[in-house]
Amino acid sequence: MTARNHWLAVAGIALATIVTFHSVLLPPRPVVANDSPTANVMVGRQWWESGRSVLWLTDGYLGRNGGVMTYGLTTPFQRWLPPEYFNTALFALFTFVAGVGCYLFLVSLGLSPLAGFTGACALMLSGDFITCVFSGHLGKFTMWAFLMLSLWLLTLGITRRSIVAMLWCGICTGIGVSGQLDVGFIVCLFYAAWAALLLWQTRESKKWPRMAAGFAVAAVAAFLYSSMTVVSLLGLANQGASNASEEERSPQEKWNWATQWSLPKQETLTFIAPGFYGFGHSGDSPYWGRIGQDANWPAQHQGFPRFSINTQG
Repeated sequence: MTARNHWLAVAGIALATIVTFHSVLLPPRPVVANDSPTANVMVGRQWWESGRSVLWLTDGYLGRNGGVMTYGLTTPFQRWLPPEYFNTALFALFTFVAGVGCYLFLVSLGLSPLAGFTGACALMLSGDFITCVFSGHLGKFTMWAFLMLSLWLLTLGITRRSIVAMLWCGICTGIGVSGQLDVGFIVCLFYAAWAALLLWQTRESKKWPRMAAGFAVAAVAAFLYSSMTVVSLLGLANQGASNASEEERSPQEKWNWATQWSLPKQETLTFIAPGFYGFGHSGDSPYWGRIGQDANWPAQHQGFPRFSINTQG
């Protein structure tokens, strides 16, 4: 593979990003995002300027008076970009980064530049990625962008026994997990399985002390980056929980609230056939099946028979 082919692939990923976001990039326009509205971006900026302590998340703001400022990856964008273009810039940028990370990972496995480019575009345009723009899940874009870079660096670090690659793997992992803590943690479990497979396949290389040092460096780097976000979130959650009157809620209400995002056992088939149980009509629960609902929420869904008719049509 020549460097020219790689640069052409990266240029193709950039072009795919521009085409995907052309309606808001040419010329620049605000992106309407449900969970990351422009008003939130403007409020967060005002908090920063007024001296408040703000936990800089990628898709929202949690702030309180006093304390110490917690900076994040998106702080420069929040400070320097006009608020109305914050979503526009970051959604497009992280889509491009995710595509590049996926491409680098695929070609590191020996795939051709064309195959790597195809895989990158498939990720960028997948239903769990580009469709999250409207919902405003910028954290998930951050997660996939940097966890794809992390996956490439993890592969590079293990196969080449490179401590530098493992260091950057840890940094990217910390950034990615901080973007979407719950999903990022689950993805990292699969990464652990991938790392175990790579270690087995490259066992002839040995250099185990160097490999152990690489994993230690990666773990420390990931922890240092993500710890402030995790600790801040836990602190705010505990603060909110302490202000809530638990005595006013029955055990059943507590259970309903705690399990509203759990997958019902009756809908386990969703793992094999996503969307089989339809999706909610209500604006309060526009999710697959009964995910995101408590016992009192609407249970009407557009189910599989309607899906089949639409597909046949």
